[in-house]
Amino acid sequence: MYGGMTSEVGAKAKAKMRADMKPVSARILVVDPDRALCELLSHFLVEAGFEVSLLSTPTQLPHDVRAASPDLVLMERSFPDIDGFASLKALRGHGDATPVILFSSLADAIDRVIGLELGADDYLAKPFVPSELLARIRAVLRRTSARAQIAVPEAAVTWNDVRGLRDCCFGSFRLVFSSRTLLRDGEPQSMTDSQFALLAVFAQRPMETLSRSRLVTLTRGCIRDSSMTVAVARLRTLLEADPTRPRWIRTVRGEGYCFVLDPDGQA
Repeated sequence: MYGGMTSEVGAKAKAKMRADMKPVSARILVVDPDRALCELLSHFLVEAGFEVSLLSTPTQLPHDVRAASPDLVLMERSFPDIDGFASLKALRGHGDATPVILFSSLADAIDRVIGLELGADDYLAKPFVPSELLARIRAVLRRTSARAQIAVPEAAVTWNDVRGLRDCCFGSFRLVFSSRTLLRDGEPQSMTDSQFALLAVFAQRPMETLSRSRLVTLTRGCIRDSSMTVAVARLRTLLEADPTRPRWIRTVRGEGYCFVLDPDGQA
């Protein structure tokens, strides 16, 4: 009797252990005013193994994304009361790099370019084949590595990640992580969220050569690989007395970039 009970308890423990070891299902927030389509997408995505939450309007998208904490947002481009592009811009303006796939019947070449430039990770034209949507979702999740158990095991920069870090001082600059501010001689400098994210990555890894692809991962995809050269150049313009002869952010030919915290060797 006891032997049978022991075996049963052992089997239950092993089953629980196997369940605990399963990767966390990626969470998808679907934002679309069409309730019927939302329900169809929800059923399809749940069947594919995702957790799904639904939203009918993106009027408060930064707040709703923060509350739902999805791994990916799947959003319609057009709404009766708001432009999806405006909501996407607001989301990125809050420093939120959660992956976003837009979909719309308005997906002409110009519309797709605008969406991607505003920070969308992909743009899918309606009508679409469900299998193509699923493939694109999986591709974006692989690239952006949004959550720990479906991700590259290296922390990417989010505002919560850097909030508790000590200030980084270099030259006349102080990078204040708690307020996401760059000070120069005590004066706040104007910088974009993507510039802060990039500088935060460099500041946490001084003297480490970072490839463009690794910078994309560490900034959680808020800067695309194809835009990284321009992003670094703009950051140099903000930091360097002579951007053509950078002191702080050096180019390592054929490898990437390196942040030199003490270029004069006075540490």
